[in-house]
Amino acid sequence: MTALLEAPALEVPDEVEADIRLTVDEFLALDEVDGDEEFYDNYELIRGKIVPKRKPNPSGRHSEIIGNLTFAIKSFVAAQDENKRGRVFPEGPVRIAEDDYFIPDLAYVAAGRIQEEDFEGVIPVFPDLVMEVNSPSDTQKQIYDKIEDYLKAGVRLIWSVYMLHKFVTVHKPGGGVVEVLDFNEELDGEEVLPGFKMKVRDLFK
Repeated sequence: MTALLEAPALEVPDEVEADIRLTVDEFLALDEVDGDEEFYDNYELIRGKIVPKRKPNPSGRHSEIIGNLTFAIKSFVAAQDENKRGRVFPEGPVRIAEDDYFIPDLAYVAAGRIQEEDFEGVIPVFPDLVMEVNSPSDTQKQIYDKIEDYLKAGVRLIWSVYMLHKFVTVHKPGGGVVEVLDFNEELDGEEVLPGFKMKVRDLFK
């Protein structure tokens, strides 16, 4: 059965780190990060801190989960009337706030919100739906900070996938409770992607 949990406290610890914080503009103006000139594809900026998106030992399972959901949503969207077809972006960069540059594992933008047929750089609007597949090296603070910042920016539905334990937490504006879907339950596109459903277990095929 679907579980409802009180939303975890999304508070900054008492000890405030003294690391330099950057804005997105400052981040993108860098020449490289740790010798990586393609850093804007491989690093995120979370509340001004540079965090690697690509882990030292990337998991093929991680990519497989992204691919499974991408295929399911793209297939669903393709079957809709043309004026109802949103756009799906696997690992497309998004500028969420002045100091947040995220690369969600999958982003969905509802029909009509992006006017450009083609564009360079970041997705020009914040997504309506985001999926993030959490890696074992992701800290709970990193996960919670990103969820909170996505919601503040206007993202309407977030699926946070816990890859090792095979469950998904569902986050929506307004806080309060967090829905936890186990292996045998179902993702629901709700008002963001009406009619879309997918078994959680099908993420892990």
